[in-house]
Amino acid sequence: MNFNILSVRSADDEPTTWYPTLDHALAPIFEPTDGVDPITLPVSGLSVLIPINGQLQRVLGSTTDLDGLLWITNQRIIVRCKNYDKVTWNRQNTANTIFFGLGTEVAFHTASKLYRRAKSARKAFVGHLHYPWIRSVQYQMEEGKKFPPAVRFRMTKRLQNQTGQDMYLQLVLKGGTDSSDVARQIIQRCLAWWDVDQAGLAPEVRTRVQALQVMDLPVPDTGMMATVDFPVFRLTNTDKVYP
Repeated sequence: MNFNILSVRSADDEPTTWYPTLDHALAPIFEPTDGVDPITLPVSGLSVLIPINGQLQRVLGSTTDLDGLLWITNQRIIVRCKNYDKVTWNRQNTANTIFFGLGTEVAFHTASKLYRRAKSARKAFVGHLHYPWIRSVQYQMEEGKKFPPAVRFRMTKRLQNQTGQDMYLQLVLKGGTDSSDVARQIIQRCLAWWDVDQAGLAPEVRTRVQALQVMDLPVPDTGMMATVDFPVFRLTNTDKVYP
């Protein structure tokens, strides 16, 4: 299966490793390893970026009227947007919206609103990132309206020719959210996942994981992202997600 980070899904879709399973209220169905009482935060915008000629280029992005939610569990982060058919999606070309399963849905903007809503009412735009998939966590501090609080996650998916393609998921958080605390919560969960699995880590990698667990977060400059890179990760297109 081609992993695209986010996809339009419904409660009737078959469960898969690559996307969260939804109930009929379009809420994620949690697994025992998610733990109890996950952190839930509102998301007002999202983007998917890939590096092109050394620069990050947005291949898909929403306006900031997205009605989204972020769940932070013990094993993954989950993102869900129910009003995906009502926001404006900025993308490089129409192919990118089809790539994310939005091609038909976005076309409804130029058709009957009633028809569009009837077709999309039982669907949501969703994705999840298991912690071993995350290569780095970045965050931007809120600085007025120009720079909203945001977090960004890097992962690498395996392509058919066995090479890797870096992809980034960026989430714009609701104003007033402490993005550094959100980043810290996710970083600690990522590191805890590898700490549990440390028997499979080389000694030097284990040492770096343990050092990251006690280090202070870097502070970003205004309008910039601070980055924490992990010394170990797994490709998103591998069948083995867990030990």
